[in-house]
Amino acid sequence: MASEEKSRRIPEAVFGRIPRYYRYLRELIGADVLRTSSTDIGRALGISPSQIRQDLSRFGDFGQQGYGYNVKDLYSRLSAIIGVNRNLDAVMIGAGRIARALAENPVFQMRGIHMRGIFAAPGECGQSGDGIDGFAVLPYESLSGYLRQHGADIAVLCTSKQDALRVCDDLPALGIGAVWNFSGEDLREIEAKGIIVRSINLSDSLLSLCCELNNTGPAQRKGERE
Repeated sequence: MASEEKSRRIPEAVFGRIPRYYRYLRELIGADVLRTSSTDIGRALGISPSQIRQDLSRFGDFGQQGYGYNVKDLYSRLSAIIGVNRNLDAVMIGAGRIARALAENPVFQMRGIHMRGIFAAPGECGQSGDGIDGFAVLPYESLSGYLRQHGADIAVLCTSKQDALRVCDDLPALGIGAVWNFSGEDLREIEAKGIIVRSINLSDSLLSLCCELNNTGPAQRKGERE
């Protein structure tokens, strides 16, 4: 209970930076680097060394003063913090193009997450076509029974915004702990019920990129040339 309360006090931004440290350490291991420091990590990732030390300190004591960090040891501890060895189970809801691209991406297997089933969105038909990546697309109506019998940790939500609202009415009672959300819908209501949500809005990400480009650097210079 205490560890759960502690995790709730950790800002979301910290959880966003920990995988970056983890990925960089994996690169160092591949390059046979044995030791690193918050200064070295910060220089590589564009994060202040003090921020790195503060982030790590939220999970315990790391490194030695005057030595820094043993790369393999820090990588192992971050692996445990992230939970890459927990063998989490996931289900995918939605069977469109985004779902197909995600299902065929090795990211789940590489991170120890097992995709257990793919279900049509409420507005889609299940049991159609050849399935996705070896999975038959099951009707949405079977999701509740499946989760009650087998359970899952993560729901990968690849539905329309309209369908996402119905799905999120159902999820809190089905034991899902987290949602990776590609629907474009704001899911604050289920966050309030204790489900962790990480939303990937492709349109917002592209528009944010365009906005920054339009207001800094190359786009401004292009406007000045014209």
